[in-house]
Amino acid sequence: MILPSENNKKAFTLIELLIVVSIIIIITGAALPAFSSYLRNQTLFQAKEQLKNDLRSIQNKSLTGEKSETVISAGGNATSDLTGRFWVVKITPDIGTYHVYSDLEFINYDNPTGRSTRCNGYNPSDSRYEGKFDLPEGAVLNPAGNLQCLFFDMDTGKILSSSNVYTGSIQVFYNNQIKNVSWNYTGMIGNGSD
Repeated sequence: MILPSENNKKAFTLIELLIVVSIIIIITGAALPAFSSYLRNQTLFQAKEQLKNDLRSIQNKSLTGEKSETVISAGGNATSDLTGRFWVVKITPDIGTYHVYSDLEFINYDNPTGRSTRCNGYNPSDSRYEGKFDLPEGAVLNPAGNLQCLFFDMDTGKILSSSNVYTGSIQVFYNNQIKNVSWNYTGMIGNGSD
């Protein structure tokens, strides 16, 4: 029987281990920037899709007439009571939150000045407030843009803006990149030109 000698033992040397660890570090270092870019793109895509889906959800509430059966007394000299008119999404620039309201009283919707004034008057403490939606952390809406409300008509499903624009887009901004969610007067909501 032959006994193994010291020279016949098989093992990795310290140099071999250092070379393998160095190669792994180099490959990892090269992959990190690509992975970081991927994560940024995914966060922006997620924010855009969330906004688009939330707008479609509000539009569906409008089209199905949710809350439209609520009757509000017109009072005074008015001849009839009013039923619900709009679901409203209020977008404040440079923050990652947008607020939703059900406006059952607003009847001056054909007047863009009336819509703009109404938009400025919405706040989370009033009775029309339905809730808020938050984008992923770091994402903001309409950077350096204007305050905007989108009015979803409960009768037709059409979208009116507070700025009298019948088509438009809302910018979602994250880490120096912008994606758009577009809408038009007939109620179509989709991906804008990016």
